[in-house]
Amino acid sequence: MMRPVRCTTSSVVQSIRGHGEVYAITALLALRYATVLEGGVTMDEVFYAQSGLSMFEGYMYGNPTHMHAPLAKYFIGLSQAIFGASTTAIRAPVAIFGIASVAATYWVGRYAVGRSVGTIAAALLALLPAYNYYATMAMLDVPLALIVTLLFGATVWWVRNSSGWRGAGLVGGLTVLAGATKVQGAIYVFGAVAVVVWMLIKQREEWRAIAGGFTVGATLTFLIVYFPFAFSPAPGYYGGADPPQIAQSLFSIPWIGGVSFAFAAAIVHNLDHLANGHRTIVAGQVYYYPPVWAFVYWITSYGGVPYLVGLVTAVTAPPRRFGDRGVRIGLAGFLLGPLLIHTLLSVKLERYLVPLYPLLSIAAAWGIVQTANTLVDVRQDWFDVLPSVRSMTTAAVIILFVAAVFPPAFATTVISDPIQTNTGIDDASDTIVESADRHESSTAVVSNPLPYRWHLGEHRVSRFTKNVHETKQFDTENRPVTLVGTDYNDIETVLNESQPCVVAVSKPWIEKTPETNPVNRYLQGHEPVKSTGDIRVFETCSRTSNAR
Repeated sequence: MMRPVRCTTSSVVQSIRGHGEVYAITALLALRYATVLEGGVTMDEVFYAQSGLSMFEGYMYGNPTHMHAPLAKYFIGLSQAIFGASTTAIRAPVAIFGIASVAATYWVGRYAVGRSVGTIAAALLALLPAYNYYATMAMLDVPLALIVTLLFGATVWWVRNSSGWRGAGLVGGLTVLAGATKVQGAIYVFGAVAVVVWMLIKQREEWRAIAGGFTVGATLTFLIVYFPFAFSPAPGYYGGADPPQIAQSLFSIPWIGGVSFAFAAAIVHNLDHLANGHRTIVAGQVYYYPPVWAFVYWITSYGGVPYLVGLVTAVTAPPRRFGDRGVRIGLAGFLLGPLLIHTLLSVKLERYLVPLYPLLSIAAAWGIVQTANTLVDVRQDWFDVLPSVRSMTTAAVIILFVAAVFPPAFATTVISDPIQTNTGIDDASDTIVESADRHESSTAVVSNPLPYRWHLGEHRVSRFTKNVHETKQFDTENRPVTLVGTDYNDIETVLNESQPCVVAVSKPWIEKTPETNPVNRYLQGHEPVKSTGDIRVFETCSRTSNAR
């Protein structure tokens, strides 16, 4: 007969004393995230939300840029399958990943260096607006951050314990998960391979166990992640064009063809992406091919002094032999290496730093603790033997976190920036529907149609085409609504013939579009009737008449 497991008061108290700081940080973070999951979505969120739901309905081939990376989208799709398609449903899984990443940062930092480092690292990450922003959006960067953090921890454990095939198998499995989460995950695959090669060189006598363990772990994980592709035959088109005949022959093979199609489509789409660049802003200047110093600028700009300390610590640790070998190898493989590769690539976006923030926060905490120890001549383990210091550390973390949620006037930029994920497009979509009920014209013009389509009910992936200038009609409660983009080729004809009563444009669109633009000419003499987020909504028809 099995004995019941008892949770005694003493064990709970012991657990709180031993790990109370991470419980406090994650609990407060969960409360904070719960307040910002609603509102309007962004264009990128729509890609992942539509793709995730379609996967649960048997179609695996949406979202061309990340078609080969289904892992996080599985969770986004599962949430919609259970709770329905809503902003909260698509963002909640990523928020859970975000909280888990903070907890993983604590545990990995504590294991790698010490308790004080784990605590400070988790607090730094939880207080970082650039991290919290993406942790409360249906994006793929924060799920990748969790896997990268676990990869770092697994590497430290593997090197320290010389665990042979076990460590190699764990790193192999996590490597596949990184590559299956986001297209940039491939960069961390290179880091993992470099770590494995280094281990093969250092432990030549165990090369068979290491190579075998890594291969088995990677293969099993790959089969599990991509198993659903076996039930979804590859489509016979890509972007409106038919693939070459030899490729179609490969794509027709069950499972192998589906997985091959996903990887081939992602490679083609991203090569085109690299060739054309991507618009981004660095130091107030617009770039399509940002300078090599962009990531250092973003680390300093978004993370401030602590994260700059982290970067310096990570760079100087290997040559100074700072810390043990496992930590140095982990930082080189999964922080410095990926950062260097990102720097050399033509496309650079600040969100590519998100998977690196947990490791940067660990390096920052490590540098801060070492600097403090040097200044006051206090050994690091002093923090682990005095209960009063532990209590003070936990109290300081809570105070800092409350300051981030309810920032006082003296709070710094790093901890006081609010999480602003509500685009306002949900309210603008409601206005479009209400206007269609009141007026003869049910046509609306918007500056970025895809999020509006999602809020109007387009929750699944449609046939992928490179022709994005498609006028679409949506059934609402009383009458259909026709949605037209401001950049569509036939926009001037639509304005003249359909006389749309609602125009919803973003503030950046207004700032960068010349007055001679047909939509701007159409809006002359009208003021916004609603401003939500960055969206400005204009009504060009009288509320009591059917004519413009």
